Amino acid sequence: MTGEAAQLGADGNGFPGQTENAPGLEGGSVHPDAAPGEARPQASPVKVLVVEDSPIVRERLVALIGGLGNVSIVGQAEDGFKAQQLFRQHRPDAVVLDIQVPGINGLDLLAQFKKEHHECVVMVLTTYAFEEFRRRCAALGADHFFDKSTEFERINEVLGAFPTRRESKPANLNCDTQ
Repeated sequence: MTGEAAQLGADGNGFPGQTENAPGLEGGSVHPDAAPGEARPQASPVKVLVVEDSPIVRERLVALIGGLGNVSIVGQAEDGFKAQQLFRQHRPDAVVLDIQVPGINGLDLLAQFKKEHHECVVMVLTTYAFEEFRRRCAALGADHFFDKSTEFERINEVLGAFPTRRESKPANLNCDTQ
């Protein structure tokens, strides 16, 4: 994404082209029913990793997110090294990421997470909600950018809009799955 494309969305809070729904929700049915007699895939909650150095803010996030029925918090990291480890271990569907964390900073983590698992939805939640950081996060692939002081609860809006993940077995069991 270029710097020009990092301008604020129409609502003033997101990125260009951002819809009210999480990525992947455009059009179609979120939970298609299987035909009669067909096995339905097992539904799984959306896996979320929380990366926040403040224990109080982290606890508040976990309490907020934990109230959603379609979400499972797979890890909490207080620093960049722990975040990196948990990300690789759990391969989450979504990450709530603070920019300022000890160890590996949030901007470097954002770039790494998107490189390793580009489908992962990264929501930056920061007190550094300056335009410069917003543009930088957009350029690194952040899906959402929220100001902790005014948009904390927007995390639930995004996660609440996620479809429940569907577990399925690959059609070719001999294929290389990395």
